[in-house]
Amino acid sequence: MHGRFLGYLIVFEKNKKMDKVDYLVLEYGATVAALEILKKSKDERALDRLESDFVHDLIFSEDMTEQNAAERALFLKFDPAAPHIIVTIDIDDFSDYLRKSQVSSEVDIQILKQKLFYTAHKKLSDSHLKFVSSRRSDKIVFIIEVGESYDLTPIKDIFEELRDHIARNFQDITVSVGISSSCMSVEHIPKGYGETEKAIKIGRILGGRNKVTCFDELGVYQ
Repeated sequence: MHGRFLGYLIVFEKNKKMDKVDYLVLEYGATVAALEILKKSKDERALDRLESDFVHDLIFSEDMTEQNAAERALFLKFDPAAPHIIVTIDIDDFSDYLRKSQVSSEVDIQILKQKLFYTAHKKLSDSHLKFVSSRRSDKIVFIIEVGESYDLTPIKDIFEELRDHIARNFQDITVSVGISSSCMSVEHIPKGYGETEKAIKIGRILGGRNKVTCFDELGVYQ
């Protein structure tokens, strides 16, 4: 439909050979099913845009409050009253990678970034974390719900596994990851994002690229 492949329709003729009317009914049913798939796809894309804009505003808006966040988070997996940590994934030397690789068109670049985003998103979903996410430029940002008393180690392990998966499955691409300290309210989220940026920067200086660095582990480098 509209140049998109949406699936197969398979018919088994057992006791009766299909006639013209049967084919018309099948064609109508297939069209209805295709329209429902397209509608769901559009709804999901709209929700993705809503989530991405929400994450951007949580980080960069100066007037975001818990009440504002609660009103906008009705359809998202986000509890503004809960503590959160921020995680930023940054592609290492992406401009240098583009110069050396066969990826040149803007379409191919966006497809590559989207594949990275879906890979990271799936890893967190499979790990049963509650989060909202956004893809901005060469970065992927996650805001992850945690308890007031939480263990950072398993979260760091998840992102180290993700980092290793990307290095194995995306040719010549590595990522650096920064993990913030706990943000006890939405007002603290911009500060938490800044911590992830600093963690990535210091992590690259101390250990090079392809590292997962927690802000709480920086010690005197904070």
